[in-house]
Amino acid sequence: MRWSNVLPGTVGSRVRDPAKFWMVKGNGPSIAMHSSREIAEGEAARLARMNPGVQFFVMEAVVCHRRVDVERIALDGQPDPRDEIPF
Repeated sequence: MRWSNVLPGTVGSRVRDPAKFWMVKGNGPSIAMHSSREIAEGEAARLARMNPGVQFFVMEAVVCHRRVDVERIALDGQPDPRDEIPF
């Protein structure tokens, strides 16, 4: 995924806490996640101007499902030493 702006709760391409985002869908694959509806609508308008007759839809993420088996939460602020294991 390509990020059009930095989304809250993201580190690189990993989502820590899910945040609302918008995407534009036309004929091809959707790869950009937009941090606001206004930015997504602007992108949809730009794409529509460049591609006459093609419809571009602005879609909003409304729910996220995630399976979490085990989560370690450090209360002392220290990193998990297992993160340093190279395998």
